[in-house]
Amino acid sequence: MAKFDVFGTTMIAIQCHGQWRLSIDSGLGLRRPVKDVVFLPSLDENELVQYLADIYHEWATNRHPHIVKLSKLSAA
Repeated sequence: MAKFDVFGTTMIAIQCHGQWRLSIDSGLGLRRPVKDVVFLPSLDENELVQYLADIYHEWATNRHPHIVKLSKLSAA
C-alpha cells in the first residue's frame, strides 16, 4: 500500500491478490475507488509513479508539477 500526491490529489494504491487498486483519499478516512484506471499486475510499487504520471499528466499545474510518493502504508 502506498500513498501519492498526484498533481495535488492524494491517492492510495493497494495491491490485493496481485492486482493494484487505486483510490482517492479524502484525508478524512474516506476513500473513493478509481474504477477507470487499470494497472498491469506486473508493475511494482516503484513503477507506479511513472504510470500515474502517464495517466494523469493533464492534472499537472505550476503549483503541482510532479507526483510525489508520500509514504508507504502498512496494510490495515
